[in-house]
Amino acid sequence: MGELERFIRQGGVEAVIALDVLRALVVFGGSLWLSELGDAISRVRLGELEYGLDEKLLFGVLRKLSSMGAVSLEERVRASDRASGERDVLVRLASESVKQLLIGDQVINRYYSSMLARGF
Repeated sequence: MGELERFIRQGGVEAVIALDVLRALVVFGGSLWLSELGDAISRVRLGELEYGLDEKLLFGVLRKLSSMGAVSLEERVRASDRASGERDVLVRLASESVKQLLIGDQVINRYYSSMLARGF
């Protein structure tokens, strides 16, 4: 995970998005559809995004995370109201060490505190 840690510590918008992707995956059980990822990030951030999240930028960050072994990306068909389903990309945590990297993360802790305050 050394490469991932260096990437995140370098800062910049891509590093912030990468960290938010990993946070969302950890909070929501380790896998999310690409089509759900933006909303999941916004929820973990309690609606306080510091950047504009567009699909092209997000997918570029996902490819970087995949090349580092932090996530896996798999094009699949997800269930929908259409009989044939919807083509989407399943994003999964590929390394348990990501969870260790995020131990004590303030954004995740604030999200969990918010959920506890709401009675979840």
